[in-house]
Amino acid sequence: MMKKTKCRSGILFFLSFLLFLSSQAQNRKIIGTVKDNTGSTLSNVSIQVRGSKTGTIIDANGSYLINVSSRDSRLVFSFAGMETQEISVGEQTTVNVQLQTSNNAMGEVVVIGYGTAKRSDVTGAVTSIKGEQLMDKPAPNISQALEGKVAGVDVSINSNAPGAGAKVRVRGIGSINSNIDPLYVVDGVIGVDGNSINPNDIASLEVLKDASSTAIFGSRGANGVIIITTKRGKHGGTSVTYDGNTNVTDLYRHLKTLNADQFVQVYNQSFANGTKYDPVGGVWTPPVALNHTNFPLLFDANDTPLYNTNWESEVYKPS
Repeated sequence: MMKKTKCRSGILFFLSFLLFLSSQAQNRKIIGTVKDNTGSTLSNVSIQVRGSKTGTIIDANGSYLINVSSRDSRLVFSFAGMETQEISVGEQTTVNVQLQTSNNAMGEVVVIGYGTAKRSDVTGAVTSIKGEQLMDKPAPNISQALEGKVAGVDVSINSNAPGAGAKVRVRGIGSINSNIDPLYVVDGVIGVDGNSINPNDIASLEVLKDASSTAIFGSRGANGVIIITTKRGKHGGTSVTYDGNTNVTDLYRHLKTLNADQFVQVYNQSFANGTKYDPVGGVWTPPVALNHTNFPLLFDANDTPLYNTNWESEVYKPS
């Protein structure tokens, strides 16, 4: 009986030792880094081993270390505003991950008088325009860039002067004896001349069109409010861009006119007919013929016109 007991103890010890070695072989450390789609390191990214309570968080340098129990383990990487990514460990000991920005992580955010809010939470009539949409065509100032962009906002350009501002009316005219221009708010500063801002520097623009604007800005917002948020610096390397525009204006269609020779011929024929058929001189008869005798500075000795100027072409030159 004693020999059988010792034999069983040895077998159990041997099996326990094998399980320990197997456990040590399966439990291993996984290291790596996590970056965003621009290549910048991320911090506070949550990493979880699927189906277990094992997890960790990325440190400030974008690195992590986590223990997994088997090569079949799967790591789940999640971060606010990024697409969740799941990776199988397999035989790897280093797992580097690049998370992509999530398109559905956050609803559209609009700027209102007292901060920002999700569009779904805003009950007033607010229209938001991104800077790229605002400058989809060349415009010298904000008021002209708004033309045709926002429903209920009428933009009329009454001047051909270069860079002249347009008249902006939000949902019609609210007064006949006071200022009817909308209120411009640029980066929280109230009453700024919107046309003094370079349209290319605008990140987003919001138009408040109903009575909620007066609840925020008082009587100054009675004609609507245009809230402008300018661009900010971005993390990363320096980027230089250049946009150039050249406009040439020309008359689309010129009037068909007689040249100098044709005009003199028609005029003198009219004078001859009037002299022949109306010697008394009707009001339609030219007083004198066009020739060198009557106008020596306009004709040569052969009664050929010295000038042949098309004054319409001279006035409507390309600009």
